[in-house]
Amino acid sequence: MSFSDWNKVFQVIFVVAIFATFLVSLEKILGIHFHTVVDYPNFLIKFQEQEPAGTYGLLWTFEAEGGKPRYGSFFAHPLELSSAMLIVGAAASIYLLSVKFKTNKSIYFVVFGCAILSVLFAYSRASLAAFILMMIFMAFMLQYYKILFATLIGVLFMAIYIWFFASNEIRYFAIDTLTFQNSSSITHLIDWFAAIESIINNPQGIGLAMSGNAAGVERDIAIGGENQFLVYGVQMGLLGMMIYLGLIIIGIRNGWKAYRMSVKREEGIVPFVAAATKFGLLLPLFTANAEVYIYISLISWWLIGAAETEYQRKRQSKLILST
Repeated sequence: MSFSDWNKVFQVIFVVAIFATFLVSLEKILGIHFHTVVDYPNFLIKFQEQEPAGTYGLLWTFEAEGGKPRYGSFFAHPLELSSAMLIVGAAASIYLLSVKFKTNKSIYFVVFGCAILSVLFAYSRASLAAFILMMIFMAFMLQYYKILFATLIGVLFMAIYIWFFASNEIRYFAIDTLTFQNSSSITHLIDWFAAIESIINNPQGIGLAMSGNAAGVERDIAIGGENQFLVYGVQMGLLGMMIYLGLIIIGIRNGWKAYRMSVKREEGIVPFVAAATKFGLLLPLFTANAEVYIYISLISWWLIGAAETEYQRKRQSKLILST
């Protein structure tokens, strides 16, 4: 694909992000879940064979500690919305730094703001932390350390706000999250330990559909499921888990190299977004079965494949020139 083709892809991603942010903002203002309006519980019962749960009659994913609502816009749920915004954040950042005119910069700044707003309304701690780590990663990748400085200042202001100005509910929620004392964190730990025990006892795996949150997994017999790496470890064994982890590490590394080897900025946009997105997704992958998020999974691996193709092409060209 030419850059012109990829540019159209990113424009579609940006438009989707803007509409998603508009809807999730409307949910927040009205205090109504869009999934309730479109009768998501009926979908769960008829197609997922799963009973609705939680305070809002949807899933527990739609509420945080203490019953605080989490919104998912038109994505499957809040966690998928917040994870999808990592792609938007990475793409908007490189476009923001690449375009020349202030009008275009303003547009991509708004798109970047939409990504942050969606993550906040989705109330996803993992995605928010991943967003911060991704920004730090991009600062080193771009060698543009103003991003690093701005990110650290933002984190500092957030910490000051939570500690001195936020309500006791938010302050205690943050403390309990960091110390793994809230119910969500404890659930993660229990599932991790169950998955690790299964991998130790069955290093070759116990078979597909035995872990995770995919539709084909029986909830009553599922082992673990709150960590994508462990999900694959339970199903495909230690070797399968290591192959999956290796694919991600190689994808990030080669995306970084392809970006650095690019002569023109437009050649490096896809590798940059691919590497940054996959790096940002590392944290959500530790806390969720994130590969079942179709939008984020397909697009991020598509980008990795394109980045790998670009890297191999540049690598071969470099070898030919050196000989």
